[in-house]
Amino acid sequence: MGDLTSESRRAGSLYYGRLFLLSWLLLAFTLSTAALAQTTDADERVYVYVGDYNYPPYEFLDQEGRPSGFNIEMMRAIADEAGIELRFHLGPWPHVLKALAAGEADISSMYYSPARDAIADYAQPLHIAHSQIFQRRDSPPIESLEALNGLEILVQSDSVTEDYLRDKFPDAHPITVDSEPEALQVLASGNFDAALVSREVGLHAIRLYELENLYAPLPPLLPSHYTFVVTQGNTALLGLINAGLTELRSTGVYAALRARWLEESRPEPWLVRNQGLVAAALGLLVLLLVGIYAWNLSLRRRVEERTATLNESEARYRALIERAPEAIVIYDGDTDSYAAINPAAAELFGLADRTRARLTPDNASPARQPDGVPSQERAQHYLRRALAGEPQVFEWTHQTLQGRPFDAEVRLIRLPGDRPLVRATIIDISERKRAERALMGQMRLNQEILNGMMDGYVLVDTDLRIHEANTAYCRLTGYNRDELLNMSMTTLDPRLADDDLRRRLIERIRKEGGRHVESRHRRKDGSFMDIEGSLILHHFEGQELFAGFIRDVTERRAHARRLRQAATVFANTTEGVIIADQDCRILSVNPAFAGMMGQDAAELEGQPVSALLSDPQQAEDFERSLKATVDEVGHWQGEIKSRRHSGELFPAWLNISRVVEENDTAAGYIVILADISEVKASEQRLEHLAHHDALTGLPNTLLLHARLEHAMAHANREGKSVAVVFIDLDRFKYVNDNLGHPIGDALLKEAAQRLCATLRKEDTVARLGGDEFILLLEQLDGAADAVPVVEKVLQQLEKPFYIAGHELMISGSMGIALYPSDGTDITTLLKNADSAMYTAKKERGNFHFYDPSLAAQAAERFQLEQDLRNAVERGELYVLYQPQIDLQTRRIIGVEALLRWRHPTHGDIAPAHFIPVAEETGMVQSLGGWVLREAMRQSKRWQSDALSSIRMSVNISARQVLKEDLADVISGMLAETGLQPSQIELELTETTLMELSEASRETLERLRAMGVHLAVDDFGTGYSSLSYLKDLPVKTLKIDRAFVEGLPDDPDSIAICKAVISMGHSLGMQVIAEGVETQAQLDALSAAGCDIAQGFFISRPIPAEAITRLHGSRSGRMAAARPHSR
Repeated sequence: MGDLTSESRRAGSLYYGRLFLLSWLLLAFTLSTAALAQTTDADERVYVYVGDYNYPPYEFLDQEGRPSGFNIEMMRAIADEAGIELRFHLGPWPHVLKALAAGEADISSMYYSPARDAIADYAQPLHIAHSQIFQRRDSPPIESLEALNGLEILVQSDSVTEDYLRDKFPDAHPITVDSEPEALQVLASGNFDAALVSREVGLHAIRLYELENLYAPLPPLLPSHYTFVVTQGNTALLGLINAGLTELRSTGVYAALRARWLEESRPEPWLVRNQGLVAAALGLLVLLLVGIYAWNLSLRRRVEERTATLNESEARYRALIERAPEAIVIYDGDTDSYAAINPAAAELFGLADRTRARLTPDNASPARQPDGVPSQERAQHYLRRALAGEPQVFEWTHQTLQGRPFDAEVRLIRLPGDRPLVRATIIDISERKRAERALMGQMRLNQEILNGMMDGYVLVDTDLRIHEANTAYCRLTGYNRDELLNMSMTTLDPRLADDDLRRRLIERIRKEGGRHVESRHRRKDGSFMDIEGSLILHHFEGQELFAGFIRDVTERRAHARRLRQAATVFANTTEGVIIADQDCRILSVNPAFAGMMGQDAAELEGQPVSALLSDPQQAEDFERSLKATVDEVGHWQGEIKSRRHSGELFPAWLNISRVVEENDTAAGYIVILADISEVKASEQRLEHLAHHDALTGLPNTLLLHARLEHAMAHANREGKSVAVVFIDLDRFKYVNDNLGHPIGDALLKEAAQRLCATLRKEDTVARLGGDEFILLLEQLDGAADAVPVVEKVLQQLEKPFYIAGHELMISGSMGIALYPSDGTDITTLLKNADSAMYTAKKERGNFHFYDPSLAAQAAERFQLEQDLRNAVERGELYVLYQPQIDLQTRRIIGVEALLRWRHPTHGDIAPAHFIPVAEETGMVQSLGGWVLREAMRQSKRWQSDALSSIRMSVNISARQVLKEDLADVISGMLAETGLQPSQIELELTETTLMELSEASRETLERLRAMGVHLAVDDFGTGYSSLSYLKDLPVKTLKIDRAFVEGLPDDPDSIAICKAVISMGHSLGMQVIAEGVETQAQLDALSAAGCDIAQGFFISRPIPAEAITRLHGSRSGRMAAARPHSR
């Protein structure tokens, strides 16, 4: 940990040492000269801004060594707004902090941190900035923030990122450098693991230095306020900066500077490209320091000389204005009056003399502009923008002092200096405007003529804005004329949005004077039409306009397309097509038929169809069928044996249709022939697939039953036994869920091969589905004969599987049932083998013979299933509610609805006992719906009792989510109960969320759109993938009780809980901890920032009326209490 070694620094930042020295000397020098300047003229305060010399795009030295960047331009604009003088001094960041703390500077910019409150006061935030982790693309990806521990991470010294890294990741190794760009360059050169820098600075440096081997593996982090600061206690200066920031935001200057510096690519800093000049600058700096003293002595004389020069320059400027042919007036923003008027302006406005007082902003314009807007209101708008430094050019209606209005083009530009002076250049354009009005009159006349045309007419400029359109064009597009005027042609023809295409089109029209065009236009209703016409270039007073004459050719092109499509189908279809005359002789065939027959198309023309399509022995029958059936019914189809030119027969499907003339006489026949050889082969393959598993090629259930029937019959004749071995692969689901189905499928195929290799030739291996297999062992004398085979199979399955670079370890759990002792029919044998397998499953990697006592367990389970089916109707099910409290207020803000079963004979049955039965049998859907409806009804009753702040959480199973109508069902329940969707929160386990189909994801999106909250239950217990959190509409994370149990003593549990809480908050989610059973756990969760908690320490699940009493007696506030009884 700590600073870079000299070797690693030399590799990544040799020139930064020179830049550091130069910037520090400049900073020390300019701070001293700033202080001297302040003492020279005590009447005018000069404020000093200190900043980082290498922190682009915020602040840096440009190609000329001058301060530049977003912060610099913002402070210059604020200084102009506040009327203060400002000097910028950029140097190394640690010395910037020292200068500010020592009172040697007035202003800087930085991120907020509590430690910096001691040296500076903060202005209003500029914006929220983020930090970013960067790493090399050839490094192992950093997949979470926790992975930062143990890594060597580059950070800028004395920065908030260094403080954050040392505070949040104590096991990380910070490596400090002088600047953030240096950190990225060192990282890119191959040193260290990652860098933590400002996101904007990092992206700028990657583009600037072409660090293409760097990327950001994680989302942005550490959102912080970034703003200007002043030395502590300088409230007057702080007020000026805040007022300036407010003004710059309202005038758009802030947005413009932000777009320029923080949202666009930046040019490469000069210092990066010209490192060699830095050394030369050091030498010049020494000479500069030597001349400081002499410079200070001559300062006053130079000021006097400069004043004289400025006076002379002002005189020359005034002379230029006086002689200018354009009318020029100088507007004074302080007095809202004209400070100067040149002779041309006096003449234009009808002044008998040049007395400025007679011409004012009020009498220089009529009360309102032609569009009705008050002249003073609009004039002030343009003047404010000009005073803000934005030159303005616009058309305006002025008037002479005699009241005669005239049209003018006005150009406004702010004059340099502290006074708010604006130079207005006014050009009389009345004649031009009159000419334009005359032109428009002529155009209206032309419009009447154009409206009588059948073709559409449209007039556009070089920006493709519509100036005119006739009635026919309005009818074609569906827009009225007012809607079309000033509309961009890109709205009608989206292809014209391509700048390159538009430029080429205009250039061709200019070159040729006009051009034929074909395109597609989008109508107002969204439909498209094909158009064609011509564009003609037209010049008017130097403006280029394009006249377009357009007609709709949609139907014509559609007809042509249908003809081309028919021809294309005929030429390219894979089926053979014959066009025959009324005598059934071939007129033409398509290439597919010629290829099918093995002949050229020309050789087939003129031959009878029947001779080609049928076996010579069937030709006569075929001819009779053709005449008798096709001529009578109009068509015939069926399977035939056809013959190629080589004599080969092949199965084919034939379809013959008669072509009828208007007088209902046959004009000919269309014959379509399809070679179905592959279809027949596919049928044979399907026959195989019907009896074999598609993935492994093993016999499936159908073939297994047939072989087992045969084996039992053979055993009866020989007096032997047959063993049915039911195999379930242990840990297969884990492999499938974590590595994906392709790996899972490959594992199943490899396991099937091992099983086949282990058994004898007369034995059978079959796959039932999923990870379940059946071994059929024949010719056994008893159970003992099956043991060696089964043990050998277990050994083979326990060996590692090497698939796609993964070493996979699984095992098998096997249940064995013997014929005839354990069953005399297939169903009984498979059921008993399955029962024995479930017993072996408890130990994994083992086998178990069927025991008749298993039948009793199965019967008990069956009875439990039957009782559960009737439990709802008998009123045996009920719902309890476990409170959830806000850890800040300790108030009840929600409850979780929990299903309970009170059996009439067995009493209370634990959910862990009956819920798995419900899931396996599919009853979980009906039970889940019942709980959901009961919970909604109770929530509505609580609302009536003024408990509307309590949100109801309900668990839903994977089976419920898989139903596509879940959103409709919940919507119906909400409508039935009158409950607001926001009062309901659905809890899904992490495993359920990760296994969602696309349809299920759409269901959850519909629920979110309805306003229903979604929560992840038991978070962290499954194979977590953070991608599903950001892709799914989840609002709440529930920390599993397994992580809460270790609090507050287990460091791993603390770290996991904090990480989940931090991650949830960064994703905008609430975090709930469940299973809280002690005060210490509650305090630890509260300290970690957890939002909500539930557990036995707070309250066991209780009836609804107890929730009402609890909320009413304590106003919803709960203190920590011992667990109470139910």
